[in-house]
Amino acid sequence: MVSVRQKKQSTTRSWLFVILFSLSMGLALSLAIWGIYWLWCETSRAHLFAFRRVRVVMDAQHLQDQQITELVKAHLQGGFFSLRTQSLREALVSEPWVAGIELRREWPDLLEVDIEEQRPVARWNATQLITAHGKLFIPEKNTIPQNLPRLLGPPKTEEQVLDNFLRFQEWLSPLNMKIVRLELTKSRSWLFVLESGLEVQLGHQHVEERMKKFVAVYPDIIGKNKLMALRIDMRYPNGIAVRWN
Repeated sequence: MVSVRQKKQSTTRSWLFVILFSLSMGLALSLAIWGIYWLWCETSRAHLFAFRRVRVVMDAQHLQDQQITELVKAHLQGGFFSLRTQSLREALVSEPWVAGIELRREWPDLLEVDIEEQRPVARWNATQLITAHGKLFIPEKNTIPQNLPRLLGPPKTEEQVLDNFLRFQEWLSPLNMKIVRLELTKSRSWLFVLESGLEVQLGHQHVEERMKKFVAVYPDIIGKNKLMALRIDMRYPNGIAVRWN
């Protein structure tokens, strides 16, 4: 009786193993077939609905349509319904002059790429440019506009220097004067240079008060003799010092 029972248990285990093995093989085969089908669908869909035209839309001075178009085509993956945007976006924003992008699809085969170019307001130190929002970027040397004002300062002070530059320039605008250079020295002293070549020392204390004082006294003290004035020192508590040519 014991022998018969053991034989039945052995037979049951064998059949259970066969069933589990068959189910596992069936599942593996199903997954393989599904994977092949998915790959075929993706490939067919990308081929059938591939982008055949690229339109670049931008108002740019330092980016070329052909340059962007070639970059898009080199990193274009997928079709109308399966466009993979990540690698394309990464390739475009890696261009220093690209500030932002927007992708649009137009049926049946057009990809429109809207490019926003960086708008620098000044140069920062030796090789960088800075936008009105304080964003720094490093373009190719031969694309740096030489007519931009120059801002200088220690590391991590670009936002502070930019903020003062924009405020100072606003105060100087009624006098038709433009700053061509603004510097925050290592000792945290401020100075700027105007288009006429006039250098103005503000020091490191009461900077805003001294700047407003400069704007107030400039018409009477310098006035029509602006080309004769070389340097003004605003650091004196009860007056100013002017060096004439």
